[in-house]
Amino acid sequence: MKTTLLTAFIFLCFYTSTIFAQGTSCTNAITIPLDGTCNSYSVSSTTGGSVHCTGQGYGGNGRITYFRFTTNSTPQCVSLDMQTSTPDVKLEAALYSGCSGGNATGLNNNQSICMTDGSGIWATNLDLGNLNANTTYYLRVRTESGFAGTIQICGKHETPTNNLCAGSTGIDDLTTPNQNNVCNIGSTEVPPSNLCAGSLQNTAWYTFTVLSSGVSSIIISNLNCDNANFAGNNDYGFQIGFFTGNCGSLTNTSCQQIAGAAGGAAIASSTSLPGGTVVHIAIDGISGSNCKYSITAINAAPLSVKMRSFEGWRGNDFNLLTWVTASEREHQYFEVERSEDGSSFSPLGRVAGAVNSSDEKRYSFKDEKPLSEGYYRLKQVDAHNNITYSRMIRIVRPVIAELTATFENPVHDILKTNLESSEACMAEVRIVDVSGKTMFTESVNLQKGNNQYQRNLNKLTPGTYYLVIVRDDSRKTFPFIKF
Repeated sequence: MKTTLLTAFIFLCFYTSTIFAQGTSCTNAITIPLDGTCNSYSVSSTTGGSVHCTGQGYGGNGRITYFRFTTNSTPQCVSLDMQTSTPDVKLEAALYSGCSGGNATGLNNNQSICMTDGSGIWATNLDLGNLNANTTYYLRVRTESGFAGTIQICGKHETPTNNLCAGSTGIDDLTTPNQNNVCNIGSTEVPPSNLCAGSLQNTAWYTFTVLSSGVSSIIISNLNCDNANFAGNNDYGFQIGFFTGNCGSLTNTSCQQIAGAAGGAAIASSTSLPGGTVVHIAIDGISGSNCKYSITAINAAPLSVKMRSFEGWRGNDFNLLTWVTASEREHQYFEVERSEDGSSFSPLGRVAGAVNSSDEKRYSFKDEKPLSEGYYRLKQVDAHNNITYSRMIRIVRPVIAELTATFENPVHDILKTNLESSEACMAEVRIVDVSGKTMFTESVNLQKGNNQYQRNLNKLTPGTYYLVIVRDDSRKTFPFIKF
């Protein structure tokens, strides 16, 4: 009997997992959380051919797995860092705008990415203008024929801090790792010719100060690039422009197109410049290549701040920003800046730096009047008033309805109250005695504005009570006397 039950249980589990298998079509597409977490997904049993990518590894029938994500209200760029469980498995990611009868519709070829090594970042930067806010899109991910493993996907909304010259990332002779240009858009601050390019798709800005008069170089290393048009080493290249002057009034000094290779490096050099010259560099992936990389500047003055981390935390009625520096050199202060849209920033306050330190330093700043959605960055100012910026972080606070209650006090047999809510919501109304015992609880559906509520209290003994209104994390308490 036990054997029969066990067999039935195993069959039931198998049957259930088969019936509810996800990702086999756009109808049951796997939802990707865009909160920065990484999750592994088994490829589905559905098979099919490539819809965009060509060449070795893209022929025949491979596994097709459907995913979906929803844009936010901006809409902000969506980036999906993908990696197959087996290296060098060809992967194609293609974007669709709809789903009908299990079939994905509205293929956007501009957003298709061919990952020849099974690893890279798919992002919405190349055609962001065609995406709508608060809209669900579908991603058809095809893996090479014969592959039946998993795909790890790390998804997030992302707005790069170095999309504009004014937000250039500071670099020096120590390698700055974990860089990418996948959510950057084509620069409108300088013409493509300044980068030896015909067009610009994903321009990232960097800056350094020349240490000694002469030539300086940048090394873009640990390359992992992919693009929509072709596969192979043609992906691994950058269009690079060197500029002097101030953002908004830049002088182009030279430009180069530099090719690289998977895991390798692309190296570009400036013209000879005097020591102390501030240089801005714009790099753009060839043919819109999405790239992950590290970057180093040779003959560059050391940065005043080596940032280890910059994080944001949501308190009950405030946002707390914390950051840690590994070292500081002639560093005056941090200026905390905030933005509503991730583009236009205003100062919130200053925090003094350590001036000179080779030890780890910890800092914090509290935003006492946070926005419902706020973007933050740190402006770092050294003793010579040179400026660099931290990465940008975003903190979203849940919208909590404001609730108030007005009623006659003391109360006789019937509590008659007006509940005013700043938005439509569900709330819980409780009557609690002085010992904290809940006498009764009732859920009410509140409309925005005034709501009439009444409750018969004739079974309560005379005394002091509390009317408690609970909405999510918000609680309002109103004392009253029952006669």
